[in-house]
Amino acid sequence: MCPRSSYFTSNDTCETILKMLMGYLSHKTPRTGSSFASMGKDQYQIHGLALCRGNLSHVGCVDSVSEAKSHVRVYCHNDKAATIWYGNCLLKYSNKNFFSRVDAIEVVVCATNTVNGSEPVAVSLVKVNKLLRELAEKASETPQMYATGNLKLDESRKLHGLVQCTRDLSRNNCAKCQEIKNKKIDRVEGGSRPGFHVVALPISCLI
Repeated sequence: MCPRSSYFTSNDTCETILKMLMGYLSHKTPRTGSSFASMGKDQYQIHGLALCRGNLSHVGCVDSVSEAKSHVRVYCHNDKAATIWYGNCLLKYSNKNFFSRVDAIEVVVCATNTVNGSEPVAVSLVKVNKLLRELAEKASETPQMYATGNLKLDESRKLHGLVQCTRDLSRNNCAKCQEIKNKKIDRVEGGSRPGFHVVALPISCLI
């Protein structure tokens, strides 16, 4: 996601600072699964954040951050702000401070008709939202801001859920972000059909 509003120029000081920031995030994030930092001063200040999916291994996080870092420059070129969810990693940077805020950028929600098993299973959105609310509450109360759980579909199949927030958010803002995502899921066309699968691609939080 590239705003296309402002750009680095050749040999720009901001571009040099961004490279330093990306190096820091690449080094720091795999240790804990998430990191955020600001570098530079005044008009040359850049803010950045990286987040790996909560159940990703150290090696998996290293690879995901590296891939996200490479692809964000391909997609967004010299933009002074960019956000990418690539594989299992969220990477975001901007010349404007976005820390501790629930991002207002529209969330992308996708629905497909796939589920593990030979036959589709009808899924109640009421039950799905109940599961996600419970996970959101758990996530907001943990240092990792991450929680997983499942919903029983029948005797042999379950719907698995995952909730995660970026760690710059407060507990209240994590819960607020997840509430926004739940409302998006409610509006997914065909979401109540058998065998549905919902993915909310986050800016500040993930379902």
